[in-house]
Amino acid sequence: MLQVTTTSSHQNEGIFPTFPKGTRVTIKESCEEFVDWYLCEIDGYTTYISKYLLEDNELVIDYNPTELDINKNENLEVISIYGAWLYAKDIKNQHYG
Repeated sequence: MLQVTTTSSHQNEGIFPTFPKGTRVTIKESCEEFVDWYLCEIDGYTTYISKYLLEDNELVIDYNPTELDINKNENLEVISIYGAWLYAKDIKNQHYG
């Protein structure tokens, strides 16, 4: 199990439902800040998604784009890595994002 300690705080940009595998995704544009990420629309929600979670514009896994609200020096358990982003569990609060 890989654990990391945050070096800065981060606030989520919205709360989203979990979109099931196979959900159709409409790509709007490439993300200029993060390689291999796209601004997209999923079931009426605008969010970002990694290209590694898509095949033929459909989700290849169940996906929830909600990010963690986290403070500096918090410990996270890394679940997966997508480019420069981690999908992780906040060890203290037991939240995922």
